[in-house]
Amino acid sequence: MAHHKFFGEFSCECGQSWKKTPYQGRYRAYGWFNCSNCGKEWSSHNSWANMGQVCYSCDIMIYPYRQVKLKRGKGNPNTPHSEKYCEMCRHLKYNCKDYNPDTDTDTDTDPDSDDHASDYNDDDRYY
Repeated sequence: MAHHKFFGEFSCECGQSWKKTPYQGRYRAYGWFNCSNCGKEWSSHNSWANMGQVCYSCDIMIYPYRQVKLKRGKGNPNTPHSEKYCEMCRHLKYNCKDYNPDTDTDTDTDPDSDDHASDYNDDDRYY
């Protein structure tokens, strides 16, 4: 699986590289993704700092170009989330919707998280 460049990818002369997404917090964020290979766009309320999601069409890791704080009120915590395509799930070795960085026992960091892109505006940006 190839990795594509994205917001905040850095490298040094020694060949070491690292990534930095717009959001650098410990909790889930709402993220927007755009595959540079096929042009597919998607958004997810399971976006994390320095973690990507695999494009379903191209099978390459894509990192969010924009992330905002999750909003309360309209999200559905029962919305399916594919661990196969999520870098955070792969890292944790379980579904990231079940991860809480504070206790690691809660089923969701924000049970009322909002996955409706139209409810977000530019004032919510992390960058």
